[in-house]
Amino acid sequence: MADFADKQRSKRGMHPNSLANLKPFQKGGNANPKGRPSKDVSLTSLLKIEIEKVPPGEKQNRTWRQLLVLAWLTGAMKNPALLKELLERLEGKVIQGIAGPDDGPIEIKVIYTQRRNGNSNGTQKANPSQSPDSP
Repeated sequence: MADFADKQRSKRGMHPNSLANLKPFQKGGNANPKGRPSKDVSLTSLLKIEIEKVPPGEKQNRTWRQLLVLAWLTGAMKNPALLKELLERLEGKVIQGIAGPDDGPIEIKVIYTQRRNGNSNGTQKANPSQSPDSP
């Protein structure tokens, strides 16, 4: 049965119709002449275009971007959370350092205690003569 499958695989693509479809790639040619389609349909690209326009009815000729910044600054004066967000975007988040006493290094102590059964890894030794409460 393996012989038959091997013969079928070796014949694949050798049919005259398959061979007639083969055309050599032209040197220097482009397989995709139009290229990748543009991303004009994404919301982000549309927003980037619209945000630079002046909204209808704007008397001072300010763009959407300028109005958004103004609204953000005005809101930040009333809302501490918005002010914090604005400052973090402008200055970056405040670095919260971690240090030990007197700005020294942090010292970590690990203390191992011995259990009542004489075993420090938490498992109990099987001893039928002793009850679990006996020393």
